[in-house]
Parts: sequence; C-alpha cells; structure tokens
Amino acid sequence: MRRPVKFAVAAVPLLVWFLGCSGSTRHVMRLDFREPGIVKPNSVVDQPEIESRVEPEFPKELRKELQKRGTNAKVTLSILIRSTGEVTGIRVVESGGENFDQLAVQCVSRWRYKPARVDGVAKDVFTTVSLTWSVSS
Repeated sequence: MRRPVKFAVAAVPLLVWFLGCSGSTRHVMRLDFREPGIVKPNSVVDQPEIESRVEPEFPKELRKELQKRGTNAKVTLSILIRSTGEVTGIRVVESGGENFDQLAVQCVSRWRYKPARVDGVAKDVFTTVSLTWSVSS
C-alpha cells in the first residue's frame, strides 16, 4: 500500500518530484501552487500513478532510419493529467524527428492515470514524459 507524501509548503511556487518508471520513460511532476488555496501547509499530496500505459510502436521503417543515423530518437512531451485521469494538452517539448513525435503523441494520448490528489481531492497536474527509441530496442 502506498503511503501519502506530506509536504510543508510555505512560499514555494512549484513542487517538483521525480517518479521512477519502467522502460525508457521518465516523468517529472510539477504541481503549480501559484493558484491560491490549492495546497495549504501540511496538506497531503498524492502523486498521479499510471493505470494504463500503451507502449509505443517501433515500425521497421523507423528502426532502419535509426540504424542509418546511428543514434537514438528521444521525444519529450509536456502533458496535462486531468483530475479524471485522462491525458490532454500534449505538446512536443523536445523533438526526436517528425515520425517519432507522432508516435509518441499517439501513444501517450492513450495512457490513463490515477489522478493527483491534494487532501483527497483530485487535481489537474502537468508532467513531462520522455520516450526514447534506440536501435537495440
């Protein structure tokens, strides 16, 4: 059972924490505390958890493209996890090439999360997700 994390928040505009994820993705959660009343000192903040994750495809044509380039393709997306767990507001922050960007957006748009909660109330949260394709994948 996961224990809630307690944070004492005073005049901190942003709280950032890192989530370890399997595979080659990494999440950085940013809760925006600039909106008054969202988080009070000693609030219990539960980070969002992935419930359903669709793995990105790696078509043969793109595998060949990476082999020719001799590098990896990394796509970093900024997403909004809604209080319903739905992923919206996807935008490419770091491009891995147009084809890989499209694959990443298609994949992440189908992910579902258990939403972030502040004192038991579901809240919208922004996060950054990176997906990396490598020749050895």
